[in-house]
Amino acid sequence: MLGLDPGTLRDRMAEALRVIVRLMTDTTPLSVTSEWFTLRDAVLQLRPFQQPTPPIAVTSMESPAGMRLAGEMGAGAVADGRQIQRRCGRLAGASGRRPNAAPMSPAPTSTAATGAW
Repeated sequence: MLGLDPGTLRDRMAEALRVIVRLMTDTTPLSVTSEWFTLRDAVLQLRPFQQPTPPIAVTSMESPAGMRLAGEMGAGAVADGRQIQRRCGRLAGASGRRPNAAPMSPAPTSTAATGAW
């Protein structure tokens, strides 16, 4: 996407999420210098109402990186159910187990599909 390496995007997503969560959970000023952003004595002007943070979700479509990050950060994951089912099937097979054949319905990809708005 946009000519960026997906591995770079995953690393950046993880780095940014760790910083964002840190800003939401700690009032101590934070300074971070990374390859793609710099913060100097950063603090949030408004603290989150929901404690410790509002609900956070990360994407996980092609690789397990998003799911690992969601687990590490205690976040939710936004994924296509078919991708998850295939990944679970591969992991089950690699463990010598038979994957559950129960069908999964994919997550809606737009609000038009759900009528949510």
